[in-house]
Amino acid sequence: MTLHSIAGLTPGLRSLAHDDRRGLPSDLLAGMSVAAVGLPVGIAYADLVGVPAIVGIYSAIFPLFAYAVFGSSRQLIVGPDAATRLLVAASLAAHAGGYAGRALALLPVLTL
Repeated sequence: MTLHSIAGLTPGLRSLAHDDRRGLPSDLLAGMSVAAVGLPVGIAYADLVGVPAIVGIYSAIFPLFAYAVFGSSRQLIVGPDAATRLLVAASLAAHAGGYAGRALALLPVLTL
């Protein structure tokens, strides 16, 4: 695999290499603002689904890192979504039978 083909798979890294560093403080502030809203929302959605809060924290953080590498738009927001969480909660509730441990075990299967 050549460097050019790798760069084609990771447009986020390519744009980061050509980014103006003077905007870094503003970008960091914007990221902290998104985290200030996204983390509590992720925790609340995890509670709604019936899984531990740490799952909500992970779902609010890790998709952002993946999108920073593989994404191509600087204006897109990636994170937990209310409609998706309601569907996940309904699906897990039907199959977990009220057991939090079973819901936690079924969540990765549903995600895949």
